[in-house]
Amino acid sequence: RTIVRNRDWHSDARLFAAVLARYPHNARAHDNLAFAYYQQGQYARAFHHYQRAVAIQPARLRAHFNLGILHSAARRYEEAIASFKTALALNPTHVETHFNLGLTYQKAGRYEEAIKHYGMVLDLAPHHLRAYYNLGRAYERVGRTEDAIRQYTALVALDAESAKAYYRLGELYRRQQRLAEMAAAWTTLLRLDPAHREAERIRQALEGKQ
Repeated sequence: RTIVRNRDWHSDARLFAAVLARYPHNARAHDNLAFAYYQQGQYARAFHHYQRAVAIQPARLRAHFNLGILHSAARRYEEAIASFKTALALNPTHVETHFNLGLTYQKAGRYEEAIKHYGMVLDLAPHHLRAYYNLGRAYERVGRTEDAIRQYTALVALDAESAKAYYRLGELYRRQQRLAEMAAAWTTLLRLDPAHREAERIRQALEGKQ
């Protein structure tokens, strides 16, 4: 299946390159070729053509968004933030731009700003599961334990099989000496993921409680 898709992406790149040869100032052609290169893992070429797309058509949201993705993946966080902010100026309610801007702030250690944008994601898309988890982690980083617990609790209410949320709940309850709640969270975790990387430590903690 992967080989077939790779062949498709190579065909797409050839097609869009041919279009671009005829229309070198077409922003959409640069955008499409950039995406084909991105799918192939040719990130430098993708970056070049996204830059060309926004130079030709500054209001091209997808190109700004994908530039942000490429910058963030390369740990160029300030450049990523600038690209995502430009995308949000074009569409302030674009959910995935808010999410990826929050993620970039989180990677950069700017947790309060990450919290702000994850909150916007959940205002716009209340079932965005990754935003609940990431918001919980950001709250942990700034010492807001109860807020973190609320996010993980909301997440497991939406996704009862979110093992990572049960792990974080158990860990936070353990730190607070809320042992019954710790046991409930971690018992569920072990049912969902018996081979969890912390399974042995968790079993010992549960046995110690008994």
